[in-house]
Amino acid sequence: MRDNLTEGVQRILERATALAAAESARSVEPIHLLRALIEDESRGSEILLQSGLGWEQFSERWPSQCLEVTESSRARVRLSECCDQILEEAWQLAAQ
Repeated sequence: MRDNLTEGVQRILERATALAAAESARSVEPIHLLRALIEDESRGSEILLQSGLGWEQFSERWPSQCLEVTESSRARVRLSECCDQILEEAWQLAAQ
């Protein structure tokens, strides 16, 4: 992973990792990144909300047992290959 990530990206990745750990997932998947982004108070979450995907719409589709995450869910979970690809492409787009 890149060393020079913004605080916002680091915050999203930490939250996505906690979400994955809370459901005993082996890796952080795109759905964990999406949920972390929706929960964050950032420009990204504002864009998602304007596009019609806010917490209410997301939680309707997400199993209720996965919605509760405690701060103790901070185990080391790796990013899935798909998440690595998504972040790499985002990094390249941001560099343009």
